[in-house]
Amino acid sequence: MSTDPSLYLAIDQGGHATRAIAFEPQGVAIAEHSAPISTSRPAPDMVEHDPDELAGSVALAAAGLAEKLGRRVHDVVAGGFATQRSSVGFWDRETGEALAPIASWQDRRDAAHLEPIERTRRAEIARITGLRVSPHYGANKLRWFLAHNERVRAAAEHGTLCCGPLASYLLARSLQEQPLCADPANASRTLLWDLHSKAWSERLLDLFGIPKGVLPSSVPSRYDYGTIVLGDHTIPVTVCTGDQSAAVFASGALDLHAAYVNIGTGAFIQKPTTASHEDAAPLLQSVVWDDGHTSYRVLEGTINGAASAMEEWIAPEDPQWAEHLDGLLTEINDPPLFLNGVSGLAAPYWVPDFPTRFVGAERAGVGERAVAVLESVVFLLQENLIALADKQEPVERIVMTGGLANSDAVCARVAALSGCRVLRPRYSEATARGLCYLLRPDGADEGAWRAALGPPLEFLPQPDPALEARYRRWREELQRLLPG
Repeated sequence: MSTDPSLYLAIDQGGHATRAIAFEPQGVAIAEHSAPISTSRPAPDMVEHDPDELAGSVALAAAGLAEKLGRRVHDVVAGGFATQRSSVGFWDRETGEALAPIASWQDRRDAAHLEPIERTRRAEIARITGLRVSPHYGANKLRWFLAHNERVRAAAEHGTLCCGPLASYLLARSLQEQPLCADPANASRTLLWDLHSKAWSERLLDLFGIPKGVLPSSVPSRYDYGTIVLGDHTIPVTVCTGDQSAAVFASGALDLHAAYVNIGTGAFIQKPTTASHEDAAPLLQSVVWDDGHTSYRVLEGTINGAASAMEEWIAPEDPQWAEHLDGLLTEINDPPLFLNGVSGLAAPYWVPDFPTRFVGAERAGVGERAVAVLESVVFLLQENLIALADKQEPVERIVMTGGLANSDAVCARVAALSGCRVLRPRYSEATARGLCYLLRPDGADEGAWRAALGPPLEFLPQPDPALEARYRRWREELQRLLPG
């Protein structure tokens, strides 16, 4: 056991709450405090958060943690932020005042504006950003608010507007120095950041009509962002990154032969790569860390509807679905199929208006339909694993984290379909622990980090002919509804 008394502060801003967690150097959490946030949907395809509530949740979480730490608050040596990627905010660069709602990553407003972009231009955008044209990313949301929100437009005209990643807004509101900066993982999710030059792309700014002067400065993942107050103690904030970008580091140094799957509101599969993928399609190429010296990229597949699909399609009838999830998955052996286009069908198909529906559910109860929704996430993960193999990035093992990964039956299904060992580490949330790993000094004991919570639970692939048959039928139904 380490005698190092140092603690690290991880602020994890997620879709339902902001959490402040104190970690020991080996990645063991000793205290945490959570502050809930609300989500509003004022119109179809619009998903927003109250910006003052969001900023306030950081302060509440930090204050609650400080109270729980007591005297140990003075052992905290550094802090970091991990936030929802693709969400964007708007604020006054002089006063810090929020000027408009936070547009969530789930927000798809004015998606039709992107449709006329020509195929050659789309290929150029993919080459520059590693991503693909999508209303989920920040560019179109920034453009929309600049065109339609009076306060945002007025601030831009007066030269006081700052807008960009949610992380940048929270840093400006939470840190004493009110910095105006954007880290690579979050900046890249605006669809305005050049993966190669590591800066805002003049070409893409012109394309989307975003003045460069309204954006925060592009800085490395590890940077002197400023200081945050934790009780009666002042903490230097030295790391900022995206939630999924932090999650892949939760078990320590990246495993080049593993795929990292994090299942929460959405599901994300990330495969570290050392190859130079000029064309990552039908996947994404994402930067998960760049401190100016060392850079790590992943090939990434996204599934927009995981827990959010359950909340939309199951929770109205069964609000307590999460409490008996494993029971449903174990007891129900002949569920219907669910074609999952919640918030848009993402990787590897990319159909924003895919017709979400059940197949063969005429006599199915809510339990059967719940299993169908959950299996649709497993099936989409398998589609992304196939896409990785097609990109010469085969996967030998899968590391599963996130709320839905706590289900043994979900992990067993992933193992059965993929033929890979599935490892579930003994921590409930990957984002905060991964952030703690990034906060520690370079060269900290890797073995101690991996050993701190014990070996992961392991799920070996077992034949499941019924599941494989449902997957084949699901794939046929999906293919039948794909455009073109």
